[in-house]
Amino acid sequence: MLLAASLAVQFTGPGRYGIDASRGWAKRPLASSWVGALVGLAAAGLIWWFGTEINPFA
Repeated sequence: MLLAASLAVQFTGPGRYGIDASRGWAKRPLASSWVGALVGLAAAGLIWWFGTEINPFA
């Protein structure tokens, strides 16, 4: 649930009443959003793998 919520917040943008709502770059996800999501997912997998010594992909 936390993963789904964090990805939803990252890709939905500021909304109509946000401080940066008038910015064009804030209305659509940039490549940095995708890179950030992939880096975060990779980091979570590596922390799980090395922290618990269990392969999460098996």
